[in-house]
Amino acid sequence: MTFTAIDAWWWPFLFILVAGWLATDSWRFLGVYFGGRISESSDILVLVRTVATALVAAVIGNLIVFPTGALAATSLALRIGP
Repeated sequence: MTFTAIDAWWWPFLFILVAGWLATDSWRFLGVYFGGRISESSDILVLVRTVATALVAAVIGNLIVFPTGALAATSLALRIGP
């Protein structure tokens, strides 16, 4: 079944809703299922937590150093703070 298979006004909304739900919630359910079986101090969970924290720090750093919009007009010294 494709996005253009049904010619109804509600079909694109239903398609996006179902496709979005399946793509995200299936991984969430698997994460909850397997996450309950892993010790919080295990090496793999520490690695996952470290990579997730590094990605968040990188995104925030990228937003501060290379901003867009109104923030791009301010100097880097003002964006970083005292």
